[in-house]
Amino acid sequence: MRRVLMSNLSGRGGWRAMTVLCSILSLAVAMASFTPRTAAAQGNRTKVTYTVEFRTTGALLDPNCASTGTDVLTGQLVGLEPPGANDDNEYVGTLIRSTRITTCGTRRNAAGIDNVCSINYVGDGLADVVFTLYEGGRGGYLQYVPNRAAYAAIWPPRPVGPGQSIVTGTCDPAELAQLQSDYDQGQTAASPNGQPLEVPGFPPLSQQPTFPLTFAPAPPKSVWTLTVTARQP
Repeated sequence: MRRVLMSNLSGRGGWRAMTVLCSILSLAVAMASFTPRTAAAQGNRTKVTYTVEFRTTGALLDPNCASTGTDVLTGQLVGLEPPGANDDNEYVGTLIRSTRITTCGTRRNAAGIDNVCSINYVGDGLADVVFTLYEGGRGGYLQYVPNRAAYAAIWPPRPVGPGQSIVTGTCDPAELAQLQSDYDQGQTAASPNGQPLEVPGFPPLSQQPTFPLTFAPAPPKSVWTLTVTARQP
């Protein structure tokens, strides 16, 4: 059929017919090759939810003393994928924090000498966080969010849970009291507010990874492990 059409082209009308034919063929090829991946490259982004756990241990937090226990944040993070070209990507959410950890501090005695003292944290609370994945596979960063309004469009439902902390030990009582009041801001215990993580990136939506995905720490640079247990979609 194509050979007959092209062999009967003559004059301006013939070339117009050939132009229309080529345009139709080009459109057909473009439609056949159009995939979600190419759509994403053109600016369409998908809302993605990850179920995650961030965890560190006392031994990683302070290897120079008898630190024990764990600090754990669990819940869901939501972001838009894929990021723009050469852009970092951010995932936000409210995580449930459970802290049962003992670390070391120093306390100056009457002679002016600093001695090692202990700090015991028992805390439960909610943590509004943003987890940033740097472009180019350069790792990740976990940070508390003081104001969720900037992320209101994608912030997942906030869980309900108790918020309390008890800090005891042999360090200065005023320091222990301050550490207890700072717990809700993520500034105490294993300090998840401002932590680098060894996470080069998440698998693209075109792949179906096998969960859980675990990203191990690399002390002393990073002391937190990230485990991803599910993804939607």
